Amino acid sequence: MVIPYGAASVAAGIALFFLNLTNLAGTALVAGATALAASVLSLQEWKSGSDTKLYTLTSAACAGFVGYTAATSLSALKGAPYWLAAVLVALSAAAAAFCLYNVAAGGNPPPKKGKAAPAAQQ
Repeated sequence: MVIPYGAASVAAGIALFFLNLTNLAGTALVAGATALAASVLSLQEWKSGSDTKLYTLTSAACAGFVGYTAATSLSALKGAPYWLAAVLVALSAAAAAFCLYNVAAGGNPPPKKGKAAPAAQQ
């Protein structure tokens, strides 16, 4: 879930940059790219059977930071930038909550290794 969120955050950052909201745009770009990178690294670690908790917490922190920055900017925005920031707040809250739930629930189970596919019954 965080890979699409990171991509959306980067896209929102680019859009906000063109709307001259450089503080929020920079936060969305950097934190979104960091969450995206952490998610990709987490997926690679998961495939190798390693612990991914650090990457998941990094993604949660990035999403939380973007959400907080966007939420504090809402009162100063009007029109399209307001709605873009509001959507970013909602997506960030959902991504952060998902990551925190994932860690609290024990993380992603590693892929099963060495299990052969069951033989087809005839």
